[in-house]
Amino acid sequence: MKRISLAAAGFTLSCLLAACGGGSDTDTSVAQAADTRSDSAQADLRREAQAQARPRPEQFTAGPREVNDTIVWQQQETTVGGTTQQRSYGDRITAVEADGSFSFNRGTPGGVTFERYRANADGNRLSREYVNNGNHCTYDPNRNFVSYPLYVGKVWASQWNYNCSLGYKERATQLSAVTGRESITIQAGTFDALRIGYVTLYTKSNDVNLQNGANGEAAYLVESTCWWATSVKRIVKCTYKNTYFGTTPPAGYLADYALEASYIGKVYFPDASRQVGQSSRWTETDTQLGGNVINRHYTQTITAVNPDGSYNVDRAEANGFISERILNDRGGNRLNRFIVQTNNPCTWAPRRDYLSFPLYVGKTWTSGWNYSCALGYREDAAHTARVEALEPVTTAAGTFNALRVSFQTVLTNSNDFQLQNGPAGQATYRNDGTCWWDVDGQRIVKCDIANTFEGPAPATYRQRYVTELAAVLVP
Repeated sequence: MKRISLAAAGFTLSCLLAACGGGSDTDTSVAQAADTRSDSAQADLRREAQAQARPRPEQFTAGPREVNDTIVWQQQETTVGGTTQQRSYGDRITAVEADGSFSFNRGTPGGVTFERYRANADGNRLSREYVNNGNHCTYDPNRNFVSYPLYVGKVWASQWNYNCSLGYKERATQLSAVTGRESITIQAGTFDALRIGYVTLYTKSNDVNLQNGANGEAAYLVESTCWWATSVKRIVKCTYKNTYFGTTPPAGYLADYALEASYIGKVYFPDASRQVGQSSRWTETDTQLGGNVINRHYTQTITAVNPDGSYNVDRAEANGFISERILNDRGGNRLNRFIVQTNNPCTWAPRRDYLSFPLYVGKTWTSGWNYSCALGYREDAAHTARVEALEPVTTAAGTFNALRVSFQTVLTNSNDFQLQNGPAGQATYRNDGTCWWDVDGQRIVKCDIANTFEGPAPATYRQRYVTELAAVLVP
């Protein structure tokens, strides 16, 4: 049998699995099976890369990374027992260091983080933390899935040790090769991509559900292919096939799985830390149906931050009178308000969804709520919205890098007696608006909203109103 020497790692697979390991006859048999399968797969991969090699191939280097860069993945899995399932999750960069290394969170579409990672400047993983149990794992020196520059025909070998604080460990020995360049179409779009093949042999595993795991000698093989997109300089698609040696593992273990990106870009969550005392000044310009224009100035101050992230805000008019007390959810959507002058509490149930996190360019959503007040007013809302762009927006407080969110809200079943059909509780009107959400300050800094009424309405009712941040008083 021809063995593939892993010169970069300084040893051969046969030494790693058999001659240098000791153990029982069963251990040797499993090691030999893993050795044979890995050698064959590596030889095939190397030949495929060599067949595609060309003189002076185009070379590609790593791209820059920024906070909030996100890839949303769709993953299809098949278990050893034959069951299949699909799941969706996202990887979002949370910090980038001076040396180019970065941290990213892996979480549900709703933003609940279940794993945290660190990676080097090339994007190779350095560590992994499981949020639910605090298990911290390291890849020493790193999980080497990319080695720059990348070009068709490149072949490289690597090795790493994976060790976890709760006791799990294994050793990986990998041959990687760029076997081609092709156009691929996935949910996120069509990309020019380098095809990279991997043969990864995991040994010295202490997974007790695998043969010889109890004495730290379990082995399994992963054969995978990933596609690295030349435009976004990221892996955007992968397929994996797992081969276990010895006894069959539990039915829930993965036999194969595939993942592809459904979204690549910046994604934003309401991460900002709210603090009591934060204060800002706002201006509001109302254009009434009768043509009058009224300018208002008011201040908003956070008075309480609750354990669930929701927060209370007092609105004070220019004369200092507190006109409203508002409760917002963690993302800034209104939950209820107390109108001080009339001693009237009002509620949006479940909330006024002007924002639906995570936010990203192209996102659309629909929602609805019921608005009702203790003194009797009520209406129902059907809301549709879309994030149109990331763009600069200027207010009196400065220029902000903001997501432009357009929306339409149809209000029905209103009992406003001054509107057509209001006395019967069947008045209808519509809001067409645009708001800008500052991605750094993580708040709306401007809204421009037009009202359209079904039938006649009083001349003093607002036809359009524009609200914008005038100054940050207490950051």
